Amino acid sequence: MNIYFAGGEDISFPSFGTYVVDTTTGRFRSGWARCGLSPIQNSGVGGAHSAIFGAGAQTSAWLSFQVYLGSSLLANIGFASFGLLGTNNALAVGTDTSNGAKLALFKYDGTTRTQLAAEAGTSLGTFAQFKIDMQVISYGATATVHVYVGGVLVITFSGDVTVSGMTNFDSIYLFPNQNNSPSPVYSEIFATDSDTRGFLGLQTEALTGAGTTNNFTNNTYTNINGIAFSDANPTYTNIVAQDQQYTVTAPTPATYSVSGVVITARMAASSGSTPTQIKLGYNSGGTKGFGTGAAKTLTTGYQTYTQIDTVNPVTGVAFTQSELAALQLDLQSA
Repeated sequence: MNIYFAGGEDISFPSFGTYVVDTTTGRFRSGWARCGLSPIQNSGVGGAHSAIFGAGAQTSAWLSFQVYLGSSLLANIGFASFGLLGTNNALAVGTDTSNGAKLALFKYDGTTRTQLAAEAGTSLGTFAQFKIDMQVISYGATATVHVYVGGVLVITFSGDVTVSGMTNFDSIYLFPNQNNSPSPVYSEIFATDSDTRGFLGLQTEALTGAGTTNNFTNNTYTNINGIAFSDANPTYTNIVAQDQQYTVTAPTPATYSVSGVVITARMAASSGSTPTQIKLGYNSGGTKGFGTGAAKTLTTGYQTYTQIDTVNPVTGVAFTQSELAALQLDLQSA
């Protein structure tokens, strides 16, 4: 299985647009997420964009996310989508043009929304969270798209899903809120090449304390584990081959298999720094291992770096739930 994107905090969306971090209880699943992401009311343009998928542009994929809807069911708004970085073009789900309780599929060229299909029933409601899954097969003039709410198929569309200048999708785009009313709140957003309906969710495993090895300076975990990220108080080193490890949140108490682990970090290297790279990895059972992509070459300005590991680099096979319980994040200078 390939995981193209997995995130649900501001650090996962380098272009954050007119969005805010929402920590209000009940608007995301406690134990899975630490927060939700919500567009500012009446924000007009300026949605949130993820970075380009590590696997590059795609034409077939699954998208899954949780969305909380508040006191109003607004018609004609967009939720989450497959987008094209550098544009606001998207293939998206949202609400019907005239009924906020109906889920709809539409395409968007940055200016014009063209609704492609809407569900027959009314799946959406107020003060509730919904798991929405969208499958896109062969994006183009003869695509097939299936949309599910809570695992139930509500929309099937076959036909042209393209807009000018978009022949594939390479990122996740969250739409701005164009209505002066309570905004949707998104969490647990991920995209893969496999059916997402059976996934229990996406858990954020944030830093919780010092790990086994602590060689960086200013390494208190609270400096770098904020729900809303900050570049103001970094942990750092000017020596190569130094490790900094942190304990992380315990897994959600449910039984599941682990499809992958994603590390997302804001990093930079100052001008003249001896280390110029960081390896992202793990202390798993007392052994260090570094995952897909090896060392990340840093720029002098902070950027978000993401690594997706579908196997444990220490064991060479998929992570287990018991391994997650004792897993530590490992940052190594290079």
